[in-house]
Amino acid sequence: MSRSAGPPRARAQDANDYSDDGNCSKRAGQEEGRCTPGWFGICHGWAPYAISESAALKPVVRKAPDGTEIIFFPGDIEGLMSMLYTNRATRFLSSRCNKDESKITYDASGRVLEGECRDMNAGSFHILATNMMGLRNKGFVIDQTWDDEVWNQPAYGFQVKNAEYKYNTLAVRFFEVVLDFSFVEESRPEKVNHVYSDFLTTRTYSYVLEADQDGRILGGEWTGESRKIHPDFAWWPVEGSSPAPETAGILYSDVKALNDEASQR
Repeated sequence: MSRSAGPPRARAQDANDYSDDGNCSKRAGQEEGRCTPGWFGICHGWAPYAISESAALKPVVRKAPDGTEIIFFPGDIEGLMSMLYTNRATRFLSSRCNKDESKITYDASGRVLEGECRDMNAGSFHILATNMMGLRNKGFVIDQTWDDEVWNQPAYGFQVKNAEYKYNTLAVRFFEVVLDFSFVEESRPEKVNHVYSDFLTTRTYSYVLEADQDGRILGGEWTGESRKIHPDFAWWPVEGSSPAPETAGILYSDVKALNDEASQR
């Protein structure tokens, strides 16, 4: 586990590496420009905002210096908060895979050879989920894809479906685990608030936990389809910290006041 200066962002690279051509533009007078794939965004701001602040539920009105009334709808506030939360101290668990799935190689047993793309150890994931969410009632963020694309999603909950199977009687203790893990996906901005349950996705992860004779988890390994379909890494805002006081000329204190008012029913 390590501490970083800010949340993980989608990696910048040649748009030709992606099947999604996205949107392309170039500055006036320039012969070359840049393409941004359509999946790029600021999920590294939206996800920590979603687990750190109350949801904006209703519009809030403010007056401009000339007296004009400006309506901030929930989608406006979510967008501003997401931008502000791109600048916050975080804690990071696991390495990040920066290779396209087609370029990842495996050994004869089907294990990934590239260390960075072995992703979060299954034992670390189990400890994180059961301790952070199960015991401390704290949220965290996962990159739900295992290769170079980054989709930061706020974790919602989990349910262990099986954790009693003895995998190998010759080992000290091994347990096969099947776990349903839920996270919230993105929605389009709207004038009204969204119901988070409408955007929940649940995936079933399977893995083996390695434990000592007293049941303390020492490590683990993803199994079956979960060798590829599992989180790349996890991270969360440092407890007690806040976004930077100002980002792009916008004050966090101003937007937080909007969010707090909008969250009141």
